[in-house]
Amino acid sequence: MHYNENCKSKMDKGWRERAGTGIQNDAEENCRTVMHGPSQTLTVSESATETSVYEVQIPAEIDVKAIRGRLGLTQQEFAIRFGFSINTLRHWEQGRRVPEAPTRAYLLVIDREPQAVEKALRVP
Repeated sequence: MHYNENCKSKMDKGWRERAGTGIQNDAEENCRTVMHGPSQTLTVSESATETSVYEVQIPAEIDVKAIRGRLGLTQQEFAIRFGFSINTLRHWEQGRRVPEAPTRAYLLVIDREPQAVEKALRVP
């Protein structure tokens, strides 16, 4: 696991101050760090009742055109359905631009669970 030292000290101090209380403060709840590198890692503290920490592996590269192809959507359909600009989508697919890490994570979720994303984004 990777910890930002500031984040780790906040978590350690918070747990020492409230040992056994089961209470978690905002600093702990929101304690996050993004480590930049070949594979980006996001470390997040869990809820007060769970002390585990998990890592999220964000791919360094993602094939947007292949994701769109697997879903059987045109560029326009994909852009509208998932909230992208058609021009941005074209730039990614043509290799002129690369999606930032949060967008790559979103695209990975679209690739793995497209129905969940559609359901979450659908206007009731």
